[in-house]
Amino acid sequence: MELQRRSARLFESRLISLREATRAVPPIKRKEAKRQATIAARTLLELSASTAHDDLDLAKEQAALARKLMLKYNIRFGWDLKRFYCHGCKELMVPGVNARVRLAGGMVLTTCASCGHVNRKRLGQA
Repeated sequence: MELQRRSARLFESRLISLREATRAVPPIKRKEAKRQATIAARTLLELSASTAHDDLDLAKEQAALARKLMLKYNIRFGWDLKRFYCHGCKELMVPGVNARVRLAGGMVLTTCASCGHVNRKRLGQA
């Protein structure tokens, strides 16, 4: 009986301290959160592209986390970073590791090794 009372008091004291801790920190504004998420997603993508040659599983986890951030905060990147995602299976796609890149008919064709989807990007006119 006394053990239950002690654990209940301990739980209540931790709950009260948790409430006080959350009041002390002001919430982050949406624009600031999006800016921080953009920096984090860009860093994760660059890290995943560089780590893919050594540890593909870790690189895929980093890319998945970056994609979650991009979806949650509506972050849009240019082609230089979007090309690392397969449009078919939404996984990390690094040329030379798990993707094949070919030039054909004025296009860059990138074939995913996981699902076989061909991602096409038209080259600009010179």
